[in-house]
Amino acid sequence: MRIRVTQRGLEDTRADCFVVVFGRATGPTIPAALRPYLRPDARKLIGTARGAQTWLETHGLRTPRVLFVCLDIPRPPAWDPELEYLGGYAGSFGARDYELILRRGLREVGARIERACDAIDLNRVVLLDWPEGSDPELIVEGMQLRAHDSQAWTREVGEGRLETSVRTVELALGEGELSRAQRRAKAASLRERVAIVDATNFARELGDLPSNRGTAAAIVERVRASLAKEELGLELSAMSAGEAVAAGMGLFEAVDAGARERGCILRLEHGRELDGAPLILVGKGLTHDTGGYNLKRGAHVHYLTYDKCGAMAVIGAMVAIARLDLPLRVIALCPLTENAVDAAAYKPGDVIEACDGTTVYVEDTDAEGRLVLADVLAWIREHEPAPELVIDLATLTASAHGAFGEPFAALYCNEDRARALLVAAGERSGDQLWPMPIHELHEQDLGHHKAQLRNVGASAGSSSAAAAFLRSFVSYPWAHVDLGGKAHVEFARGCYGPGATGFGCRLLVEAARGLVGGL
Repeated sequence: MRIRVTQRGLEDTRADCFVVVFGRATGPTIPAALRPYLRPDARKLIGTARGAQTWLETHGLRTPRVLFVCLDIPRPPAWDPELEYLGGYAGSFGARDYELILRRGLREVGARIERACDAIDLNRVVLLDWPEGSDPELIVEGMQLRAHDSQAWTREVGEGRLETSVRTVELALGEGELSRAQRRAKAASLRERVAIVDATNFARELGDLPSNRGTAAAIVERVRASLAKEELGLELSAMSAGEAVAAGMGLFEAVDAGARERGCILRLEHGRELDGAPLILVGKGLTHDTGGYNLKRGAHVHYLTYDKCGAMAVIGAMVAIARLDLPLRVIALCPLTENAVDAAAYKPGDVIEACDGTTVYVEDTDAEGRLVLADVLAWIREHEPAPELVIDLATLTASAHGAFGEPFAALYCNEDRARALLVAAGERSGDQLWPMPIHELHEQDLGHHKAQLRNVGASAGSSSAAAAFLRSFVSYPWAHVDLGGKAHVEFARGCYGPGATGFGCRLLVEAARGLVGGL
């Protein structure tokens, strides 16, 4: 999908359709420049019901039709700042909450536009008008996200990842309204957003890989092939399972032992030559999770091929960071393996040892994600540069999704600065986070008489218990994002079609940009 800005007049524009987005609360608006080319009673014909989409024909223009789309968001509230606290973090009284609703609505409207245009096989679309005070780039972002093909993994790298008829989207800035410098700035901003969403769609492509096609080695090779298509300067390497064993990574070794093919730890680096402490990103990459000997039961085990999506989001974020050429050293570490059952697989009751010497009693082999992450988090302390911040992403617990539903993932931090950085990044990216606690009691429940830690902890508050386990292996600024339930949707929802969502990719890019900006 080619996306660009334009300042051409309506008469000089040849496209399949113009698109006008209006707010339901304020009613339909027709841009003044467009009115002479529509029938006089056009405004009366435009639907204003929730989700309404109205097609109208033009006359006298080379673009034959206009799509009017109703943006269903509440009217901007008139609130009393002194009552702001009543809404809590995401209450109904504050300006920030309204802004988040608007941003989400704009992305979802973009998805509806893409689907409407694709349904009648349109190729070139011009976004002509949108509600005052809204960001049209978010509409374009929604179009790009919804156009992703959940079968992109079936094609060779570089063959395209879209299932839409829409090939070109133009963002109309208004004829003669902007200077050349302003237009360049708008175009640059749009290019950055397109680069981020394209990287998110690459993360989704990796996430959609079935486990028999998306083994650890296959993922590494797909990433390597993608990087070879463009000169991004990302350095790629992989620590083999044998090398991990030699390095004493007993937790990773235990989980990997039952895999059909040996796993690895993928490492990507951007900006090695830059000064300063790096940002380190860690992603859980379980290509499938059967639960091991604590075998998962139920009808949804096939979804567990998405247990690798934390790592896939990290990979996508690294691609975007490199494309934006952020002046920040960033390192990514992604343990890739599967949690399976065979004679070599680890068992409940085993005692295993991390690379830092910490012993762990295996209470449940289905709590494997925290094991592979813990070894990497401990490895960072001795083998990577002292980080400014480490962020790990993992589809770690179902309880996090059970607590929040949509749209929040759980956030755990060991410092306030990281918490503020990531909450703000979540609001900008749409991958929203809700801060959660790690209490002393969560840590107390991790003890065991046969080892220093056990890998489950209390059943109540299991998301916090998992985060407490991870925190035992860090000695640096750290944040953990539990994106359980956010990695994929089985049916189209919001701005996503079925399949992987790429949740966390845009979040990490915005966090990196926040660090660059000094947030």
